[in-house]
Amino acid sequence: MTTAVTFRGRTDVDRPTAFRNERLFTAGCGNVRMSDDSGITGHTRSVVVTTICCLAGIAAGVVSALYVGTDPADAGSTMAVLVMGVFVIVQYPLYELIGVKDLGIKDNLYVMFMTFTLWFISYTILLTSAVTL
Repeated sequence: MTTAVTFRGRTDVDRPTAFRNERLFTAGCGNVRMSDDSGITGHTRSVVVTTICCLAGIAAGVVSALYVGTDPADAGSTMAVLVMGVFVIVQYPLYELIGVKDLGIKDNLYVMFMTFTLWFISYTILLTSAVTL
């Protein structure tokens, strides 16, 4: 049984698929329950993925500062970007372990973008404040 949501006099079922709201991390299920194996709901899955991305990005920034350094000469090193890439790759087995499966292309881009953004912010703060770690 489908539940119809009324929008400007029309139900959600009547509207074309292109105009329906696309939810992040739905993996094409359309249900509230995202993963039948683990029992993770859509909201919980989104919170878990976002939290892990943000924490991995911050950790990548700190590890980049520890490994590469925070001197002005170290700012141009590509090793810091490789550290961030390792933190992106390490997240995927962690998602499988937690029970978040079937990440689509949009989910993968989100994971990469959020990890990169928080890595960039945290590493930039550490570089500009000349912190010695």
